[in-house]
Amino acid sequence: MKNKNLTKLMRKANKIKLKAGKHSPEMLVITGIIGAIATTVTACKATTKLKAITDEAKDNVVQIKECVETGTSPNGVYTTEDGKNDMIITYAQTGIKIIKLYLPSLTLGTLSIVSILASHKMLKKRNVAISAAYTAVDTAFKDYRGRVINRFGEQIDKELRFNTKQQEIEIVEKDENGNERKATKVLNTVIGSELSQYAASFGKFAVDENGQAIANPYWNECNEYNLMHLKDVERFMNDKLRIKGIVFLNEVYEALGMPKTKAGQIVGWVYDENRKEGDDGENFIDFGIYTTSEAYNDYLLGYDDEYWLDFNVQGNVWDLM
Repeated sequence: MKNKNLTKLMRKANKIKLKAGKHSPEMLVITGIIGAIATTVTACKATTKLKAITDEAKDNVVQIKECVETGTSPNGVYTTEDGKNDMIITYAQTGIKIIKLYLPSLTLGTLSIVSILASHKMLKKRNVAISAAYTAVDTAFKDYRGRVINRFGEQIDKELRFNTKQQEIEIVEKDENGNERKATKVLNTVIGSELSQYAASFGKFAVDENGQAIANPYWNECNEYNLMHLKDVERFMNDKLRIKGIVFLNEVYEALGMPKTKAGQIVGWVYDENRKEGDDGENFIDFGIYTTSEAYNDYLLGYDDEYWLDFNVQGNVWDLM
């Protein structure tokens, strides 16, 4: 019975230790902020006592100068050398008193800075670990896609990756004489609601990572306007990539009125002027536009109420740099 209780106690202690370790950066930042506030308070309080110390020092300096001028002191003869020595002692004692007065503030301030720097160091290590983990997963995924392409071809890879299938639909079009006729059109329609980990829907509403629906301020009921807007944003982002050299996926999401994601603040594009055609990675930003699963939801025909975009993200920006 005692062993079981001890085991439970150890498990609880380990859980508490892990939770404390998980939240230690936040705890250190809070400690640093509290310490900074306490530093200010103690420094202000110490400053109220500073005048008494400086006034005492001034009185001692005046007495020393008077003794040097008269050449005498209560203890007898007083020389210039005695005055210099007493001046040094007075300044030293005053400095020590001031240091003692502000020592609590200096200590609190130092500990606050140490706490904030320690928190930054922890977060930096975690970001490095997250970046390394993402790189490993991204590399494994790219290797897997490469094997699929080598064995089954690029078309199968796209169908599996974006969960699409080719579907024929009938449309009505006019010939050169203005006569209407039926024709067939092949669409790459999406099966389900997800394309890839970076895909997003440009529609009236978007759903963020918390499942909250957010209205898109850039959506318009006119499909031609939406398509024009998408192409304008794509051109703008490519210009930004060439000028700035770096574009994060969240910057693209924000320009399109879409919710930002955790992955979006890490992945994106890095422009490399030395990259040649055929090299690994592309030197441009591309919005891949796909239709929904309904056969007639083709945005080119004006029936679609949302555009599925999938971006040719290069990978982890920090590693690519």
